[in-house]
Amino acid sequence: MRIDRVITNLSQSLGKVIDALSNNLTPQDNWQAKIIGPIITPGVADTEFTVSHKLGIVPVHYLWNVDKGAVVYDSRRDQWTDAQLFLKCSLPTVTAYLIVF
Repeated sequence: MRIDRVITNLSQSLGKVIDALSNNLTPQDNWQAKIIGPIITPGVADTEFTVSHKLGIVPVHYLWNVDKGAVVYDSRRDQWTDAQLFLKCSLPTVTAYLIVF
């Protein structure tokens, strides 16, 4: 189920949002987003790695989930493209999953 981009009737539009959320709307259903993973980060902490995302636009942000107490963070953000981005991870050899949008 997609949510309309233009609100013409507030109660009707809010009803559509509530219906979509109650039917387990996912980011892929209504955003330009890609779910990527598992990604194994480099064996040395704070080493840059490249993520191919095939989003078709330069990502604005990402959400991450990791199997250790690590932090995934931006690298060379000004060089991200519509096909790849660059990240680093605070711990070595972490399994990460991303939602890129």
